[in-house]
Amino acid sequence: MNWTEVEEYLRRDDRIIVPIGSTEQHGPTGIIGTDHLVVHHLAVALAERTSTIAAPTLPLGLSLHHTSFPGVISLNPTTFIMLMKDVFWSLNNQGFRKILLLNGHGGNRAVISTALSEITTTFADLRICFLCWWDVKGVRELIRQKFGDQEGHHATPSELSIIMHLCPNKIKESPVGFHPIPDRPYATGPGEYRRLFPDGVVGANPDLASAEHGKELAEVILNGLELEINQMR
Repeated sequence: MNWTEVEEYLRRDDRIIVPIGSTEQHGPTGIIGTDHLVVHHLAVALAERTSTIAAPTLPLGLSLHHTSFPGVISLNPTTFIMLMKDVFWSLNNQGFRKILLLNGHGGNRAVISTALSEITTTFADLRICFLCWWDVKGVRELIRQKFGDQEGHHATPSELSIIMHLCPNKIKESPVGFHPIPDRPYATGPGEYRRLFPDGVVGANPDLASAEHGKELAEVILNGLELEINQMR
């Protein structure tokens, strides 16, 4: 779109989808951009379904614990919050009032909630629906049915399945198997994190991923998101 098209859109609608993810490793099979690519494609599809628009995807998030893996790019919490404040200031200043914030990275959740507590105080006219794609109604149950206790916490078969569906031929051929979580507390620093999870997979079985599962998951997610954004009219 060009700016005149956005201006014309704002004459009839004040809703916008803002996708945010991360740039971090997803094991030997998952691509580094998994978290932002998933929400990018979902946001574009949702905008087309609902005649709304999506902002450019924010590809960086809070991934400090992954930074011992090559290719990972992380913001620190202060930078992340400042980035969000600037984005929401810009949108509010132009007349957007209803925002569906679609998150693709679990590590962003806490800092997004912190940022939103300030943003919603500063911009009182904004109405913000904050959702992680896996929290959309019906998604967790479908994940449980497909992957059971081998879904895990990172480089999961659900997120890799969605990438296989949305970005065909991007998953790498590298059998991994099931990775139980070590019987110890989670690591906090990136060095210890990589020592505990040397290939980057946390409690998951990436081998269970398939494009067929991804297509089914994506449809459930989009159906749920469509209901959410339609309620924001």
